[in-house]
Amino acid sequence: MELDHVTTRVEKFLLTITLFFFLCIPLITVEASAKEKVPEPDVSAPADAYVCVARHATGFIYDTASKSWAPTIFKSEQEYIVSKPADERFSYIVSIVGMDTSWADCIKGFDEWGYLFCRSGSGFFRFNKSNGRFLYGSLFGYYNVLNEQNKITDKESDTPYILMGNCSAL
Repeated sequence: MELDHVTTRVEKFLLTITLFFFLCIPLITVEASAKEKVPEPDVSAPADAYVCVARHATGFIYDTASKSWAPTIFKSEQEYIVSKPADERFSYIVSIVGMDTSWADCIKGFDEWGYLFCRSGSGFFRFNKSNGRFLYGSLFGYYNVLNEQNKITDKESDTPYILMGNCSAL
């Protein structure tokens, strides 16, 4: 991914708000859905596969000049395929276009609201087939810097990020 560093206070504020909502809203939503009935969306158009394209990406990167972590915006047009796998342990898998292996696994299928929840080795993929939107959050990096144990420094650490984009039925 090519980097465009966030330079204004407004961009940093918007990035902070985005990260807050990505990390906290799922907890609030679960509690709220237990209290009130959410209207069921129309999920009547069945599809076995979807193509998803990342449109925006934001996260954190270690800035070697300031020797600190900073918010940043990534450029990403990564494409994914959500499909039914041959492996019956999973309802769906997510693959990166051009790669032969599964990138994220979805144990359960779509729920009654059209949501699909999947896990990858470093994050979580969430897709709503009713509106065609998806999020992917890679929360690996930053916290795993333990110089004495695994010899990873801030400079070598992965960069935590969030992708958002749209999916359409194949």
